[in-house]
Amino acid sequence: MKSIIFLAIFLCMISYSHAIKTKVEGKVPGAENLDLRFYVWDDFITFKETLLMNVPINSKGEFEFEIDLHKNEVLTGFFRIMNFQSPEIYLEAGKEYDLDFDTFDYKDPNRIFIPHMTNLEISYHINNIDSTSVNFLIQMFNIDYNMFIVNELNLKPDIRSQIMYRLPKSKVDSFVNTQELKYKNFNNDFFKTYMNYTFAEMHLGFRTCGIETIYRDYIYKKPIQYDNIQYMSFFTQFYSDFIFSVSTKINGRAILRIINSKPDLNGIIDSLGRDTLLKNELIREAVLVLNMKEWYSNPYFSKENLILLMQEYIKNTKFDLQARIVKNLVFLLTRYQKGNLMPEFSFKNIDGPEYNNDSLIGKTSYILFFSTWCKSCWGELEVMEKLFHEWSDSINFIAVNMDNEPLKLYYFLDEHSFSFPVYHFDNDYILAEELSLESYPHSMLIDKEGKYIMYNAYLPSEGIHDYFKLMFAPPVEKEIEIGN
Repeated sequence: MKSIIFLAIFLCMISYSHAIKTKVEGKVPGAENLDLRFYVWDDFITFKETLLMNVPINSKGEFEFEIDLHKNEVLTGFFRIMNFQSPEIYLEAGKEYDLDFDTFDYKDPNRIFIPHMTNLEISYHINNIDSTSVNFLIQMFNIDYNMFIVNELNLKPDIRSQIMYRLPKSKVDSFVNTQELKYKNFNNDFFKTYMNYTFAEMHLGFRTCGIETIYRDYIYKKPIQYDNIQYMSFFTQFYSDFIFSVSTKINGRAILRIINSKPDLNGIIDSLGRDTLLKNELIREAVLVLNMKEWYSNPYFSKENLILLMQEYIKNTKFDLQARIVKNLVFLLTRYQKGNLMPEFSFKNIDGPEYNNDSLIGKTSYILFFSTWCKSCWGELEVMEKLFHEWSDSINFIAVNMDNEPLKLYYFLDEHSFSFPVYHFDNDYILAEELSLESYPHSMLIDKEGKYIMYNAYLPSEGIHDYFKLMFAPPVEKEIEIGN
């Protein structure tokens, strides 16, 4: 037993000794005393986000943190301050990054930040960037790529995902040759993979050659580069909906029947092997993983059976990394299912006690998330006032304000009066991410044990009243008319 413990400690020491410090520091004027969060994507199929660092920005607008990476490792991540997000950054093991962010002006009274309508991007500049770094090489290459697309197709820049027209193979080959010559002396494997699979995506998008040729040149007998965002972008486009729309050798209808009747993992994997582009076992399972993600949103597939299939895959696959991807997929697809616990939270009340997970226990809760700039939210709050007077004996009604500045809620409540308590989310942006709160109004119905009944509950004006009637005996008091 002692020898096993010693071996485990020794292996941990070896692993730690190979870790290389990567330092990130910088300034964010205007974000003094806020937090800077650094995320990575756990994989580039599900794009599940993992928070690696949450560091304070001091009173001078400065921050710093360190990450341990392995030799030659490149980490693709991004920053968030509040609900503002940066473009991706590539961190290389052992390097130091000195960043200057653009002035952070979230308190500008002339700006109203509306998700999906307002630019919430925060930009940064790497002061100590050098011409051999991944960030510099990718930035310069993307400028050349965008200029090529703009000039050849007369389109706007940054249209990497919008290739719709065909270009002659000669023009694509000319661009490829020029770029390969330009970067031939740069021995950065991550960048070369990024560049090479941008070329692959071009050939695929412009259909300059057949799918078998692209497979032979870019996939056959080559490792899957799970950690390279551009490789995975190409891989996803190449194999997206491959089973039903591309392959002529796989019986897609038979697979649909198997999944909807009794999921048979081995049978499905064997069926996929009939296509020569899926003969490789690792690629075959990666394609299954990718397509299971797409099938879940397809109404013809049983969602329950797909989850069972994914769980069976996690238990039986010999590819640990793909098992992790499927675990991420199951988590993202089921985290708001009925019966799952609401994550830990604490909402602040301007004049009273906080509302937290313990507050949910013992009584069904109806929660409405809103913003003061959202005019439709005002109407929902007014309807919820009527619901409160009818159903408050059976249901807790609460409203949670999601404005960045709590002062806006103070002024809002000075003009609007409600019988139910109104809280502020206390600028807990990590919780907002866990709850996927991106648009308002958003309502949830939580049971007396703190578990979801409905994550996307009916809004006050859109049917929740009828749902309450199904859950509880209708009140004996006089009917209260519900409407706008």
